[in-house]
Amino acid sequence: MIGNRILFSNYMLKLIMLVWVMIGLIAGDVVTVIDSAGFLLILASYIFRTRFWNWNVLIYLEIAMIFFLAGYSPVYLALLSITAYDLAVKGLIPIVLLLIPIGIFFLSQEWLMGFVLLIILSTCLGEFKRRIEKSDAEYQKTYDRERKSRYLLEETKRKLIQSVDETARLVEIRERNRIAGEIHDNLGHNLAGNLIQLQAAEKLMEKDPEKSRELLQKTVNGLSGSLELLRNTVHNIRPDTVIGWSHFEKIIDGFQYCPVDFRHMGDIGLLTPRQVEILTSSIKEALTNTARHSDATVVEIEIEIREEIIRLFMKDNGSGCSHIHEGMGISGIRERVENAGGSFSVTPQKGFMIVCILPQEGSR
Repeated sequence: MIGNRILFSNYMLKLIMLVWVMIGLIAGDVVTVIDSAGFLLILASYIFRTRFWNWNVLIYLEIAMIFFLAGYSPVYLALLSITAYDLAVKGLIPIVLLLIPIGIFFLSQEWLMGFVLLIILSTCLGEFKRRIEKSDAEYQKTYDRERKSRYLLEETKRKLIQSVDETARLVEIRERNRIAGEIHDNLGHNLAGNLIQLQAAEKLMEKDPEKSRELLQKTVNGLSGSLELLRNTVHNIRPDTVIGWSHFEKIIDGFQYCPVDFRHMGDIGLLTPRQVEILTSSIKEALTNTARHSDATVVEIEIEIREEIIRLFMKDNGSGCSHIHEGMGISGIRERVENAGGSFSVTPQKGFMIVCILPQEGSR
């Protein structure tokens, strides 16, 4: 806004001085061809510098032309105010000081003070515009750097989330392969051996009952060892810490901005560690956004666990907004949910509402 006003002042100064000089020439006794040609040349130079290239050499030529035309009519010296303004905008204030002797050469004492005051005022206006333009340029550079950093940070976060999800999938696959190998190498081998002993005992039941009973006893002992191995395997699969609803209640209890109405249904034991992580980070991010950007007085959170899907519903009673810009928080929730094969939706009108749907691991 300030820059536009300064730009308007730039055009107004030049227009006023040109009109002043034109009126002064017309008010004179005779307007010569040199006056007309000189005025048009200076006007053409102003237009060329404004629309195309603002070369310093053109400014110096304008000074020389004004100095020449001032010999015919001192009114041309008013145009030096435009020159002083343009030089100040370029930061060439020392050259502006050289314009004052021109006025001393052509003007009487009565008009000299007004000429000097006009040059000083034009120089101050040009310097003010130069500082405004410098501030705008620095602000734009800072804004561009910040925007670039924000984009790089969001891209890094997106890649990090993908990397974490990929690592989780690789760990899961590796663990499945380990369990499969353990079952195949140990439990499978024991069961196969017991099956062979049962088949042998069946064949020896009539021929050698004593030997058959001995094989049956070995088979019973072997099956007992296989059962113990199976129990140990299942124990190793099951995590040491069982996640309960208290995990989410603890997060919600730590939210002090406004009350939270937390509801849940279903068996939390159906959640995988990855799904618990997604739900936890989504709830934390939603509550943080409510505290930062909302005027809400209550937040509703509902987790529903079904056989096929997990549904997370979050809504506050704030005023909301007409259009939402997905920052790092909202986009992070979306990426985590979609990378897990789920769907994400957000509604900012009449309060802020987020709905996340995650598929059960076995249903995909």
